[in-house]
Amino acid sequence: MIVGLLGILKAGGAYVPLAPTYPKERLAFMLADAQVPILLTQNKLVEGLPEHKTQIVCLETSKENLSEGNPVCKVTPENLVYVIYTSGSTGIPKGVAIQQSSILNLASALYQTVYSRYQNQPLRVSLNGSLAFDTSVKQIIQLLYGHTLIIIPEWLRFDGTALLDYIKDSQIDVFDCTPSQLGLLISAGLLSQPLSTPKTILIGGEPINKSTWQALAQAEHLHFYNVYGPTECTVYA
Repeated sequence: MIVGLLGILKAGGAYVPLAPTYPKERLAFMLADAQVPILLTQNKLVEGLPEHKTQIVCLETSKENLSEGNPVCKVTPENLVYVIYTSGSTGIPKGVAIQQSSILNLASALYQTVYSRYQNQPLRVSLNGSLAFDTSVKQIIQLLYGHTLIIIPEWLRFDGTALLDYIKDSQIDVFDCTPSQLGLLISAGLLSQPLSTPKTILIGGEPINKSTWQALAQAEHLHFYNVYGPTECTVYA
């Protein structure tokens, strides 16, 4: 998934994430609305796709199309980097088009606000969410700074105890989550034990209530950041 995404960007393209769990009607709408010319996917997912006119490229079987050269990317700051669609809860889903310059602004703000405290140490950062959820963007861009991405398995995300054990075993330094998921971790003992990992937790995707913030403020061994914001503002910039 990450290799495919980086390949799209390296080729000078913009990506439109399509979650395979979406209803076919939503996928069909997004493909048509975004006028996607190429669909990068996997063999096992092709049957679940709606009818479409795009060219399919499967990561496992399209090696004959791979280039061994290093392409010269002519992307400018004004070019798109991705289009992520809103949920459609208030009507028809809308594609939010984000430029390269906005992503660099987000990366810079994250570094200044969160990551600079670690003085350029290599960190282990969670990728904890779907590519179709823009929170993934602020995690993936940490590759620009040489950090390591730890992809959280889907089945772990709803089990607080197992997730907390995974965070410790994987030595994740910066963990990204929603307030709902944070609640599971707190119930599993996140605040009651002096853990060496994670060092920092970024919380977004939903508003955080006052009582939760008051509880987090008492944790001396952890740094928490509220990064709740709309997709239209480049994640939360």
